[in-house]
Amino acid sequence: MDDLTALIGKNDVGKSTILEALDIFFNQIKIDIGDRNVLHIDEETVIGCIFDDLPASIVLENVTTSLEREYLLNDNGRLEIWKKYPANGKQTIWIRAKHPSNESFDDLLLKKNAELKAKIRSAGLEEQVNLTINSEMRCALWASLGTSITFETKLINADQVEEKSYGPKLNLSYQPIAFLKQIGPALMKIKKRKTLCNTQ
Repeated sequence: MDDLTALIGKNDVGKSTILEALDIFFNQIKIDIGDRNVLHIDEETVIGCIFDDLPASIVLENVTTSLEREYLLNDNGRLEIWKKYPANGKQTIWIRAKHPSNESFDDLLLKKNAELKAKIRSAGLEEQVNLTINSEMRCALWASLGTSITFETKLINADQVEEKSYGPKLNLSYQPIAFLKQIGPALMKIKKRKTLCNTQ
């Protein structure tokens, strides 16, 4: 979506539904029964947005990294965030990304510092990385796979990420717009030109 975007269509084709979905997604508006698919009221509702014009790098805890290095971008190199709203219970936030799929290397974002250190030492990489920086250890582990690294598109549960370097500055359980703003000042000017909303 650009600064000015027009939705054109006949009555009852879903123009207002798109705007309501965006309102729910960005402003933490509580989803109610009237917002759900009338044919699937008891099923989970998913709203997803895709962001482009992302910065080449971001700074976390005075360390430069990027969404690309962390394998948090989708097949098209964009940031894709889904929010899932169960019929009952708390919403969850997910990042749909093309992520490493090698066994024991596919969940590094969920590892605590001590667990990453253990993997680094097991791989004999402790002299090559700073053991206090989780993002550096993750990148070193992924790089150690060389040409054997494999990828698959998967949903990463942002609420379960154990990344302590993100800390309170990047609390992925917050609403997505806050998540975007907290990963670097450059993201505060992000253009949401390509936005996809999917309500099931």
